[in-house]
Amino acid sequence: MGAEGVKPPPLQLPTEQVDLIRATFASKIEPDVSKHALELYIKLLELIPEAAQMFSMTRRAKEPHRENKLLQAHATTAMKMVCSAAVKLDRQKDVRCFFKERRL
Repeated sequence: MGAEGVKPPPLQLPTEQVDLIRATFASKIEPDVSKHALELYIKLLELIPEAAQMFSMTRRAKEPHRENKLLQAHATTAMKMVCSAAVKLDRQKDVRCFFKERRL
């Protein structure tokens, strides 16, 4: 909600941008989703070390993040959801339903 409680208009991307996002996810991310997911989370935890406290799988982990199987599983699941949202980018209602069903 906005400052006065007014809901902002939905983000409208031009068709060319939606197509580019889809193509990028399809050609670059999805073929090796687990690798890219883990790299994203490792970069996040390098940039913001205190973020490790937000995730149960990193809070008490003894192994390095790259070797943490629970972190890998969580990162992969999260990235697959992002990929699914990217496919549905021009169908905002479908994206909202996708995340609402997963209580995100």
